[in-house]
Amino acid sequence: MAKLARRGRTWYAWIPKEGGGVRRVSTLCTDKKAAGIVAARLEREAVDPGHSAANQATTRELLTDLAESLVRKGRSDATLSFAKQKAGNLARLLPRLARDITHRVLLGYVDARLAETAARATIKKELGVLRQALRLARRNGLYDRDLET
Repeated sequence: MAKLARRGRTWYAWIPKEGGGVRRVSTLCTDKKAAGIVAARLEREAVDPGHSAANQATTRELLTDLAESLVRKGRSDATLSFAKQKAGNLARLLPRLARDITHRVLLGYVDARLAETAARATIKKELGVLRQALRLARRNGLYDRDLET
């Protein structure tokens, strides 16, 4: 765990930096326990860049990557239009950060879409586009959760 020190009311942590050595970083916390949690997260992100990328990827980025992938594969304009239309609702209703997409969040998404009187078949197609985006993100190291859960 990163070393913690207090300066004034704020706790600071010494985090490893690229190429060796450490750097002092403010945890922005006045509580030592909270500072320890923040320091652990900062240390993990510094040591494992893949984890950092996966924690910072946005839902909109993942959906954009899917659209670009479909273009690269030479999919038809109709397919691109379909994916972009379905991705619009996903980006609008899902959390900003992809790491926050969980089964419970998806249940809330389905409930929200049903409240908007969307057809069940439409919701199923939207979730299919999300599945494609998450699979691609997992291959690209931008999503580290298990897709089955």
